[in-house]
Amino acid sequence: MFPVNRTRFGQLSSTRQGEVYESVAGKAYENYAQVTSAFDQAVNAFLGSSGGGNGGGNTSSSGSSTGWGSEGVSGVGVITAQPSAEPEQTQELFHDLDNTAWAKDAILYLAEKEVVSGKEEGIFSPDDPVTRAEFTKMIVTAVNAPMAETGAGFADVAESDWFYPYINAAQQAGLVMGDENNCFNPNAQITRQDMAVILYRAYEVNAGSAEADFADAGEISAYALEAVAYFHAEGVIAGMGDGRFAPKDTATRAQAAVMLYNVMTKL
Repeated sequence: MFPVNRTRFGQLSSTRQGEVYESVAGKAYENYAQVTSAFDQAVNAFLGSSGGGNGGGNTSSSGSSTGWGSEGVSGVGVITAQPSAEPEQTQELFHDLDNTAWAKDAILYLAEKEVVSGKEEGIFSPDDPVTRAEFTKMIVTAVNAPMAETGAGFADVAESDWFYPYINAAQQAGLVMGDENNCFNPNAQITRQDMAVILYRAYEVNAGSAEADFADAGEISAYALEAVAYFHAEGVIAGMGDGRFAPKDTATRAQAAVMLYNVMTKL
């Protein structure tokens, strides 16, 4: 469980969130309680100095998509509880969801759970792409994965990065690993099939052999085929409306929210 006050942390801008991590990192602590206490103190200090944040949304960076098929890590079953009754949702939370009505309920649900946040006050940007780092943060937050006390050691993930603790937690939980160059590629856009794989690992699903009933099933990478087939059969993921899954297309914030929402509420 991540015991820090994520509600107050989410009120900070992404820049301020990075400054919080910088203020806590690199110091000696006797136990994890001291770490979380220092984290909360830093959050309170920055909130006091800035008069509040702007919604604490993640910034999205585009980049070439890199598959995670070489990781070969089995799931660890870190999802321990099903979501409770639907939280109260208000359309006023975000003002840019009219054109993605199919994803609105999922986005509002995850926002109430503090799994996702806007890029700025009232703005979710549902059509923006999702990076590997952003989706990792969503998963780690959704399943309450324990924060790692040691770094994952990726060559392209620094302690000063806002996503540092989330990527460490996911790596320690066995959900992600680096590529052959020991890079995580945090700012690369995540693909639809890679989202399925990460969720599959989180649930430690063992569906056995399965076939993906999509017109472009042959384009699904071997490492992702079982995950895609399983989640499609369970109604978690759907095609693109033309019988294709488009496994290597990048995903939008709305698509990522719907997939995670479906896993949390259907399985």
